[in-house]
Amino acid sequence: MFNSPLLSFKPPSQVAMDMAARVRALRLQRQWTRRTLALRSGVSLGSLERFERTGKISLQSLLKFHTLWRASTNLTPCCNRRRRKVLKNLNSANSLGGSGGEYEKARRSFHARRLGG
Repeated sequence: MFNSPLLSFKPPSQVAMDMAARVRALRLQRQWTRRTLALRSGVSLGSLERFERTGKISLQSLLKFHTLWRASTNLTPCCNRRRRKVLKNLNSANSLGGSGGEYEKARRSFHARRLGG
């Protein structure tokens, strides 16, 4: 029988569910609730719940998860000191359980710097 790598690809729906399972596994590994992940990533809670359940998500939201995981696990050598400091502040503001105000202010500041604003 003809053996082609193209024939061994998973269907897109299965790839999407695998990606959702990976995001869920990373979330649980960090002992984060869905709400925590939604706040840290900037993805709405409803979108996160739908993604984990169905594998359906916008590319923009998926990229937000990717950016969060790269930043929080320091997988990229391009993380400079300033970015790590901002991330550390974000993590501490959230872990202290402060009112959403402090965390939200730090998150907005981080995203503004990241976007060059």
